[in-house]
Amino acid sequence: MIRTLMHAHQCTSVRDPDFRETLKSYYPHCIIGNRVSCQVSGVVSNGHQVIAAHLIPCKSPDILFTEVGLLPRQINEGINGLLLALNIERAFDHKQVCFVQHPLHMDTIVMKVLDMEEMSKRPLFDGTSNYGRTYPPSDVMISTLHNHKLDFNENLNLICKRTLSRHSFFAYREARKRNWITGDSTGSEGIIVPNDYGI
Repeated sequence: MIRTLMHAHQCTSVRDPDFRETLKSYYPHCIIGNRVSCQVSGVVSNGHQVIAAHLIPCKSPDILFTEVGLLPRQINEGINGLLLALNIERAFDHKQVCFVQHPLHMDTIVMKVLDMEEMSKRPLFDGTSNYGRTYPPSDVMISTLHNHKLDFNENLNLICKRTLSRHSFFAYREARKRNWITGDSTGSEGIIVPNDYGI
């Protein structure tokens, strides 16, 4: 499946340098003064510890856009992004975490930590230097945010739900393949929406 997608026609869109500002406008509840907060951890940053993350990357096969209902021209719009702590975004990219629908609260999306062993050693962000300032690493490990709510503040949209559902399907498959998990007690491995993967 993945090999087939790699040879499919790809979108030629490029990342908008103002994508971070677009997400700040789309998620105004994440803005505290001139700082930005992570939608999972709530950690606040005035550097780049909290980043603008694309859900569907710019250079993605066209079939991904079709599956989730996103138009290529919408790649840099707020509906295709989240504000995440740096290492949560990296873990999401590597399918070590994913976002699923809460089994009892249908309008609530929570983060599932699949690679618990590695995430128990990985902080929200590492120590960084930016514009001449040094920022210490976070003392919060990603594993402690298992089942933590993803804060949309009513901006959760159908395209985002489809994208997260698709990602969770493949993340759970990867987690079982790597023996990160042997089952899922929630009974929900995806966000149930029309035309999704039907998990």
